[in-house]
Amino acid sequence: MVNNETRRGGAGHGVVQRLSARLHDLGLVDSKPLVGLSGGADSTALAIGMSEALRGSRLRPRLAHIEHRVRPGAGQDVITVLSTAQRLALPLSIRAIPDGVIASHVGTGPEEAMRRERFLLLARLAAETACTAVLTAHHADDQAETVLGHLIRGSGLSGAAGIRSSTTLSVPWWRSSAPVSALVVIRPLLAERRRDLKALVSHLDLTVVDDETNRDVDRTRAALRHRVLPVLEEIHPGAALALSRFAALARAAVDEPLHVPGPPSRDGEFDGRGLTDLPVGAQRLAVRTWVAAGSGLDLTFERTEAVRRWVAGGGSGSLEIGGGWSIWRSGRTITLHDGNGDRRPITR
Repeated sequence: MVNNETRRGGAGHGVVQRLSARLHDLGLVDSKPLVGLSGGADSTALAIGMSEALRGSRLRPRLAHIEHRVRPGAGQDVITVLSTAQRLALPLSIRAIPDGVIASHVGTGPEEAMRRERFLLLARLAAETACTAVLTAHHADDQAETVLGHLIRGSGLSGAAGIRSSTTLSVPWWRSSAPVSALVVIRPLLAERRRDLKALVSHLDLTVVDDETNRDVDRTRAALRHRVLPVLEEIHPGAALALSRFAALARAAVDEPLHVPGPPSRDGEFDGRGLTDLPVGAQRLAVRTWVAAGSGLDLTFERTEAVRRWVAGGGSGSLEIGGGWSIWRSGRTITLHDGNGDRRPITR
């Protein structure tokens, strides 16, 4: 149970009320979720909301902090999350990414490698603590930044769909000796604005982690956050929420697409000659669907065109498609290879 001071300060806040309703709609009021807590304002707001949601329910949240060990102030992060957990009277588990493991992710950047290891630790922790799902604090501004980031890279509908409110991940989804487990990830704050989450945390006077990399405008996401979105909000107030609504429309189109027949297949391996029987738009959709199913990659328009032309034109050998992945042709058969040389058939 939260202490009385925190309860008086947070119970009536709009973010807390909406989160409680969202948890009820998701059927989580009688569950044991694992709540990601980086120590930043967003995840701290989620932790506050979860502590308030305990009232009148059988909710049993547990906070989880993953140490990345890449910033000089990482040790202070642990002190901050310990203080937050104590203030909110919620149990906390802390796990650290092992030293040197990031370099083992061949063909990926450090941010993606850390994301993989973070989810691997969360999946293990969820299993150890019998937690039913992992909750993260992604919000409407995160969604807007994600959509814009995908669009400027020439992404298709999958990228425009942005962050899903809930998804089930097979962890690990990359080549690893670790056993695969299903991890349910839920993002109950996707309709909330960053400023409202910060206001909740500020109202309760909780200390939060300040990650200086979030202000580094040489990074695409930070530049979108600090340079692009403020201008869009000035031009059209509510632009971030509008982008979130656009993402929802794109998700509907991705989740319920028009049926597009693919080329003939045998045991999941495709005969590329059948691709030319489809209209060009359908060829692009088929290519993106095949590659996403086998690799998780969301191809840009340029790479989609490169693959489409290579397959339809009878290209031989291999073609790099990004993220350490490539497609190979042997006779009529097209297969997908990851950065470690593993061969996987392209499937729909």
